[in-house]
Amino acid sequence: MNNKNEMSILILVLKILAWVGGITTSLIAIFYYLDSGYYEQDLCFETKCIKAFFNIFYSIPEFVDFYLKVVVAVITILGVFYALSNYLNSTTTSRLNVHLLHLNTFKDYVVSEVNKEVRLNSKSIDILKWYNLAFPQSRDGSLKVGGEYISNIKLIINEINNSNDIYQGNKLVEFQYNKHQSNIKLSLLSIGIMIDRMPKKDFFEVENEVFKLINKVNKELCNVSADLIVPMTKYR
Repeated sequence: MNNKNEMSILILVLKILAWVGGITTSLIAIFYYLDSGYYEQDLCFETKCIKAFFNIFYSIPEFVDFYLKVVVAVITILGVFYALSNYLNSTTTSRLNVHLLHLNTFKDYVVSEVNKEVRLNSKSIDILKWYNLAFPQSRDGSLKVGGEYISNIKLIINEINNSNDIYQGNKLVEFQYNKHQSNIKLSLLSIGIMIDRMPKKDFFEVENEVFKLINKVNKELCNVSADLIVPMTKYR
């Protein structure tokens, strides 16, 4: 609910209270007047008559005083609600502004770095998915890096380390390029980066540019620890 609507409701409530107070006071006055039987008496403008007439309504000031206290209490409650609502709206707007500013900064940085590379294309990168994984609580005002994103980066690092070990003969298996390519494609897709299948030399060049991009983003925008830096590839 925006401020204009809230103010309209507040004014409407005050109008209703004023009408209710006025009508109720009038009805009470009429009731006391009829109950007194004063209307059956002869018309009299003497001081004692006027005094007697006003004595009929002796309880009305007490009612008005009580009603005014009720109105003040209602206005106070509505005022507190209005102030709290404004604060919450302001906080929500502030968080949204921070989110949009950070998202645009992230997007502009990724596009800028992609344009510096030879083989990368920003159309192959789902920047929004990447950002939402990296900062899942951004809309709530928190820029803490998400746990799922950290896990996905570790998965990429593990795939590279595993391929490095196999290629260097540290494991009793042969390095299989097709298997390596499938694993890297799948791990990169988890953060929104898609690489097409291609010949070995071309793929290695593209993946190295991607790893370079990931490291830049993680260092400059995510401020991750050293163990989340993607290592150099040693396989050829």
